[in-house]
Amino acid sequence: MDTIDLETLTPEQLLRRRAARWLRANGCTAVAERGLPAGDGYVDLMGWRDGRSVLLRCFSESRALASCFTVASSPNVGNWRFCLTPPELVEAEQLPPGWGLLWAHPRRIESVAGVPASAALWQQGPFVADKDAELELFTAALGRDGLLAQLMRRGS
Repeated sequence: MDTIDLETLTPEQLLRRRAARWLRANGCTAVAERGLPAGDGYVDLMGWRDGRSVLLRCFSESRALASCFTVASSPNVGNWRFCLTPPELVEAEQLPPGWGLLWAHPRRIESVAGVPASAALWQQGPFVADKDAELELFTAALGRDGLLAQLMRRGS
């Protein structure tokens, strides 16, 4: 396994690494960690748990926030959608309806708004996601990282 020099990562890359850990800690058994194009927007991370999808966008500065929500139009991905930023970069009131907000403190990620309080509530996502579009994203992530070929070799 390659080691990563954390000193060379951009603030967004560091946020994405932390976001992937947050997704796994919150029950996502599959996580696409590298950014994926989605319609007119861009998905930083996607996680899947209990048949529901979790989209996560990461921003370290406010000028990039305007593009955060373009993915909400087409395709319709993510039963749950969150924005991860440094503390107080954005407030929950600035988010589109249904979006959740996470703040990345130095040693923890704070659930500011929109995060289900229990495992059962994850089943009630605020968005109806296009599962075909999500499947395309997922298989693109598998293919891009060579994981699909590895899985196919194991299955034969």
